[in-house]
Amino acid sequence: MKKQIGFFLILAGSLLAQTPEIVTAAFEKVNADTVHQYRFKKSVRASDNTQILQYDPTQEGSDCWQLISVNDQPPDKNQLREFYKEMSKNGKDSNKSLSFDTKDMKDFLLLQETSKIMEYAFAINGDEDDKMAENLKCSLCINKSDTTINRIAMLLTEPVSPMISVKIDEFRVEMVFDKIAETGSTLIKETQTRIKGKAMVFKEIDENVTEKYFDYQLVE
Repeated sequence: MKKQIGFFLILAGSLLAQTPEIVTAAFEKVNADTVHQYRFKKSVRASDNTQILQYDPTQEGSDCWQLISVNDQPPDKNQLREFYKEMSKNGKDSNKSLSFDTKDMKDFLLLQETSKIMEYAFAINGDEDDKMAENLKCSLCINKSDTTINRIAMLLTEPVSPMISVKIDEFRVEMVFDKIAETGSTLIKETQTRIKGKAMVFKEIDENVTEKYFDYQLVE
């Protein structure tokens, strides 16, 4: 990566022993408890299919999610049945993807600092045999003016086999966040996920999913 020195005020060259204070402060504004205070909608686009979901924190377990539309049309009975089957399978973890914890992150390295942002590289704090965690290149961008997370990105640097008969050739995730003016909370705005590989030798894995979160409404 070419470094445009004129844009950088600081370049650090050593790993930080502890989580930087600005990272801890930023993540305090991004956690499951904060998101649970809001109703919101989520669009999920994968291939030629786009679903609109609605999240309601006043409901319990998988009932907090409702399927609103599929490709701009009301969902039919089969689509609703498959949706609620998946939601019931996830149960209380159906909103787990909206939870973030700095305990899952380690080995922070300051990549750049400007008058507006601080960008860190970090590693995933996985198990000793976690091949995915070992080969992920991760970065975190923080807005300095209000100590909010701007973006988190993860990229697989080489193919891995996280389990028997599964090979992941390509994996990347980017999450973009936005500040809610009403409360000062930082909530997820968009995620892009790309996965390509094989399972059980003959089954191709080829997913390209974009999720957008919108219409946040504070629940009193």
